[in-house]
Amino acid sequence: MRRLFFVAVVPLWLSHVGVSHAAFPESVVQPGEDCAKLAHRVYGDGAAGLALLKKSNPGVCESPLTAGAKLKTPPLPKALQKPVGNETPRLSFVGPAVRTKTKTGWMEALPGQPVDKRMRIETSGQGGVEVTAGDKVKFHIPPNSKVVIKNMPKSGKATEVSLEQGSLRADMDNKSTTGPITVKTPGGDVKLQGDARIDAEGNRASVQVYEGQVSVRAKGTTVNIKAGQGSVILRGTGAQALHDLPGAPAWQARVASEDGNRPFMVLAMAGLLEPQPLGEVVVDFASVPGAVHYIVEVARDPGFNDRRAGGEIAAPPLRVHLSPGKYYVRVSAVDHEKFVGPPSAPRSFYIINVRTDAKLIASTQGQAGPLTMERPERVALQLSGAGQPLLATVDSGEPIDCAAEQKLALGEGEHKIRLTLGEAESELLVSVPVVAPPPVLTAGRLDGLTVPVPLAVLGLPGRSVQPRTQVYALLGGGSTRSDTGFTVSRLDVGGELALLQQRLSFDLNVPLLYHTNLVPPMDPTMSSSGVAFGDVSLGVRGVPLSALGGRLLLGPLLRLQLPTGTFPRDATKGRPVVIDPAVGLAAILGRFGFQTTQGVTAAVNLPQNQLRWAMSYMAEVQLWRLGLVAQLDASLGLSGGTPAAASVGGGVRMHIDPFGILLGARGGIGTAGVDVYGRYYAFLGFEWAP
Repeated sequence: MRRLFFVAVVPLWLSHVGVSHAAFPESVVQPGEDCAKLAHRVYGDGAAGLALLKKSNPGVCESPLTAGAKLKTPPLPKALQKPVGNETPRLSFVGPAVRTKTKTGWMEALPGQPVDKRMRIETSGQGGVEVTAGDKVKFHIPPNSKVVIKNMPKSGKATEVSLEQGSLRADMDNKSTTGPITVKTPGGDVKLQGDARIDAEGNRASVQVYEGQVSVRAKGTTVNIKAGQGSVILRGTGAQALHDLPGAPAWQARVASEDGNRPFMVLAMAGLLEPQPLGEVVVDFASVPGAVHYIVEVARDPGFNDRRAGGEIAAPPLRVHLSPGKYYVRVSAVDHEKFVGPPSAPRSFYIINVRTDAKLIASTQGQAGPLTMERPERVALQLSGAGQPLLATVDSGEPIDCAAEQKLALGEGEHKIRLTLGEAESELLVSVPVVAPPPVLTAGRLDGLTVPVPLAVLGLPGRSVQPRTQVYALLGGGSTRSDTGFTVSRLDVGGELALLQQRLSFDLNVPLLYHTNLVPPMDPTMSSSGVAFGDVSLGVRGVPLSALGGRLLLGPLLRLQLPTGTFPRDATKGRPVVIDPAVGLAAILGRFGFQTTQGVTAAVNLPQNQLRWAMSYMAEVQLWRLGLVAQLDASLGLSGGTPAAASVGGGVRMHIDPFGILLGARGGIGTAGVDVYGRYYAFLGFEWAP
């Protein structure tokens, strides 16, 4: 089944929080923050900070917060304040292939590793590092960078870092008591307190300020850079003229009602037995004036340290394929002077694993819309939130927990599945077409009559295991339907040629029919009678395995029935081609003979092809020259609406070598047995086996 993916996004609006301005310090709510996260960011660990936040902003924490709103964040009383600046700097995130060098030598970087004085950090092209240093200070070192932390931060004292190659993102809270950060570059020193990005390449370094302020000292001069500005530092020249940074990209809403900053879902669709599907994520945002390209970052964490996709693109959108889970994405614009603007507001999304046994007949990648599935009777869906608290509501029922894989069975009709994961919501519309019941088998249909073929070992028409050279003629008659007003008489003439010492044979059967009271499809009110040719059948059988002196045989059989008949057929039901492969096992134990055949019978070239498992069991006992035979046939419907059915038969065969005379009959059991095998059929046959 072809894999198809689509993105469905339903906006979820948050209520606005009104705050009054006061003399207290204020903090701006970041995207995705609630009161607990804001209190942790401002006050650190402990319940005292959250309690003070709720007390200072009555009732605000009872509803979701709006990104950009301002909340009062007065300082904690001194008795509740934790000592600051004494936290040991550490590597709070370590990507793959990162190494550090201390006084003990080089080693592979480890998460939580303390930062020693004059520690050298080198990142590869595979992963970066996050350094938590002092009070509310973080260094983000991306791939392909070389940084030396010359001294550790302490409360009220400066931190000195040397950027030799690559990039460094310094994120320093304005309320931090840690002294300013000095970043040494090949062209000069950068002293900052806030949020800034510094890039170094050869004799050139660039500084981009996003929050706070930065002063650059080079060649005996100092240049102050404000938020939203940048400058280039050249070795031997100093800081160049200030440059306005490109703005932060805004997320592009695909529909008028959508909030581009809200979380969204991506549904990764695949078959039940297909490999783990990937979800196609469309990162779309508005172009920024003056930008020549963009940097897209897709990570598993909100700090954008564990990056999984992204890179530089010339213009939006960016399409990436990711495994199920939660992700974060942000975008920065880059202008013609290589200045990197502030990143966009981070946006989160979830990739949900959806497996189905249905055929997808209407779905568009990267676009929201209904999904139509086609399968008889029911559609099976398997939803997985990849460990996230995914809830699925089917047709306004009770929510179903789909954090782990959950199977849903949908019957015929229209279904609405509402998916909820955190603040993200999506709707999945599933249409399972109503399948028309199989056509009713009416009197006058010849398709259900099995072509009689004599047995080589046993005596009833059917499939034989042992190849044998012979010719035969069978004359029989009966009714194929429950309506006894319709009968058919037939003369079957055929033969079999055995080769390779009776280990391989080919056979042919040609029937001639005389039918009465056949209802023509052209005029149901009339009936017709007459002579017609039946459907010719071809066969091949082999005995690759033989034991006990030829008394135990095992081999494959194959029959093919072609629609060569000239009798009237219902044009709406097609001209069936029957393919009948099987495996046969025969045993002769003295006077007793046993045989079974097992196979799959397929009827194709029909509006609704049929597939069933066919079984035959026969037994014969020899009494002088007479053979008494009993036979049981059964089938199980696999597809196409074919019912389970069975028939029984019996007969007598007289042996006058090289001749044989056959006399027998069989009939279907119940309505289903009549539909598949006929109501009754009796025959008299003659065979010659030289």
